[in-house]
Amino acid sequence: MISTSALAAAPPQTFALPTQHRVKLTKPLDCRAIAGTSIGEKNGHLEAEASPGKDHFTVVRVGHFLRVTAHHDVTQTGEETDLYTITGDTQDFISAVQGVKLLPVIHGLVINKRLGSAVWSESDSALILASDYPFTASVFLNCTN
Repeated sequence: MISTSALAAAPPQTFALPTQHRVKLTKPLDCRAIAGTSIGEKNGHLEAEASPGKDHFTVVRVGHFLRVTAHHDVTQTGEETDLYTITGDTQDFISAVQGVKLLPVIHGLVINKRLGSAVWSESDSALILASDYPFTASVFLNCTN
């Protein structure tokens, strides 16, 4: 077992927050990444990374679902469209999740409708089966109508 107190802490990275603005899910949302993070095994070590975001998401409400089209820089898989099940919806927030049946993978999306910001996340057992260790990634987004 590794003691986390023995690990050297890297200085935090900072990114500018986007301008606050209300968004409505009655129209498609265009969400652009501000910053992204990932944690997973690489070359026998646990690697944590934060970097400027490059991902782009389009989000459309379809009844009790969000249709999320993603262009992933992290996985370089191009465009993917999935239906996320809405798990919570208030005046200011909406949250939704999507699970992949063939692999233990969960995607989540939380949108702050009042500020126009969102967080997309992925947790899976192994990134494209390249490792036996779990992997997680998240992206902080600025969304507009």
